[in-house]
Amino acid sequence: MFRNWTFGRKLAAGFAVTAIALVVVAATGYRTTTVLIDNDDLVSPTHEVRRQIAELLLQLVNAETGQRGYVIVGKDEYLQPYEQALSKIDAAYTALRGLTADNPGEQQRLDRLKPLIDQRLGELKRVIEQRRTSLDAAAATIATGEGKQVMDAARVVLAEMDGEEARLLDTRARDA
Repeated sequence: MFRNWTFGRKLAAGFAVTAIALVVVAATGYRTTTVLIDNDDLVSPTHEVRRQIAELLLQLVNAETGQRGYVIVGKDEYLQPYEQALSKIDAAYTALRGLTADNPGEQQRLDRLKPLIDQRLGELKRVIEQRRTSLDAAAATIATGEGKQVMDAARVVLAEMDGEEARLLDTRARDA
């Protein structure tokens, strides 16, 4: 069949095959680039979620630090880290809530975390108030270990959240 073709026909067929190959390569490249861009758009928010998780934990620790310093020394200036952390904790939690709105698992973890944060901040505040009148009362409350247990539980939830985000990053890296 091809033997009867003229040189011009063979030349046109060669150009046609080359053009088709070029279109296939371009379409594949476009699709791959689109997938990479979409994947990159997912990676950036995941890093932000991890940053907010770390920020929330940092501020919880700062609140503890301020309370601890005040309990030990009894001077109001030691409460500065505690007072600064209160608004930052709420901001980090709210940011996490928004950043993970599309992830039901993370939303459930945040639902578990909120009462722990509230309980821990309540205990910190209670100890500060007790310290204003009695070091022994504040020390007795701390000695129950309730605050440590709540903080440990909050750390577990935050670690679960961070683990989930790390898993998502690994998945997205493999997809890329």
